[in-house]
Amino acid sequence: MNLRILKKSILFICITPLLALAQNRVGSYYISGHVLFPKKAGFYSDYQIYLINSNNELIKTTEMTHGGNKAFFILDSVRLSNNYTLYIKKLGKTKDDELFLMNNNGNKKIAKFSANDTAYLCKIDASWKKEIYTKHSILPQADTLIDIEAKILYGPNKNKPLKKHKIFLVNNKGDTIRNTVTGSFGDFEFKRVKGKQDLQIKVENTLEIKNEKELYVAQQNGTIVYVIKRSGTSFTYRMLPSEQMKLAPINDEDMSSDAEIKINAFSKSADKEIIVAQNIYYPVNGYTITPDAADQLDVMVDGMTKNPTLKLEITSHTDSQGDDAFNLNLSNQRAKAVMDYLIANGVDKSRLTAIGMGEKHILNRCTNGVSCSEKEHELNRRTEFKFTK
Repeated sequence: MNLRILKKSILFICITPLLALAQNRVGSYYISGHVLFPKKAGFYSDYQIYLINSNNELIKTTEMTHGGNKAFFILDSVRLSNNYTLYIKKLGKTKDDELFLMNNNGNKKIAKFSANDTAYLCKIDASWKKEIYTKHSILPQADTLIDIEAKILYGPNKNKPLKKHKIFLVNNKGDTIRNTVTGSFGDFEFKRVKGKQDLQIKVENTLEIKNEKELYVAQQNGTIVYVIKRSGTSFTYRMLPSEQMKLAPINDEDMSSDAEIKINAFSKSADKEIIVAQNIYYPVNGYTITPDAADQLDVMVDGMTKNPTLKLEITSHTDSQGDDAFNLNLSNQRAKAVMDYLIANGVDKSRLTAIGMGEKHILNRCTNGVSCSEKEHELNRRTEFKFTK
């Protein structure tokens, strides 16, 4: 498809590698709805709808399915964001000067498309979650295939990875349905497992752990979620359906959604402060706000805009890799970059404080000198947002 058709209507630079990268972004929401064409004669069956972010990058595209004077569309695996615009290119001499975005049931107008000579544009609002945003299923259904990713730790400090050990996935009948071997960081995974069933994770009992009374099931980022007590000569973790998503791959969009929910709930509560942590990704040893980071920070902008009496303390953390002094300086630069972004998007400077903590507050076992996986280090490269009233 020649994406240069978009160029005349928005400030859009058609660089194919960049577009391909943008389209690979995934998220935990669908955007779905109907486009109302009041004048049916203006409708073309091959209309495409495009989803574009604030940097004029193409995120998704799909062909609309029409019926009467309405056309349905669905754009899957997107982030929850205010930064999107729906784009429809005019084909031929369409007579429809007014197009409307309707909800996913097709029974309510949500917004009107603006029009120019070549296209229709509609800015997306993340507050339309109940109307056009639909969250992917959180709990696995009976026929859903899920991924399980975890690690096993042991030792008095809960920080030794159990390497090269057999792990068995067992159903409620006692049958082993999968088995694997842990890696050099104690990591293992079972792909495409049928969800919504009782499952057990059994750890091979060897001489290495014969004197251990407990093992620790952790997410691959090192966050411990369950303690396995020894039962005779075996270690078995019974994983109920409600617990299975604790060991599913961690999704940044879920974190953003949780952050939005927490901020909204906090604003209505009697609590005086709340801390929300986000994985804000930066270039290596850099502090530039990337488009993905901007998507996460827009949740904070929205929370501060809707609640003008809140104050916000921004604290940036690094992992333990590299020099301590360098990491402290880098975290200060990153905290300031976040604050500058919020100010640039309308948050008053007097409401903001920025602090860099470097590697002073490591959340898992990955302190100086400890060999850890990239996912474990990633947990510590975080920005915390403390909202206060």
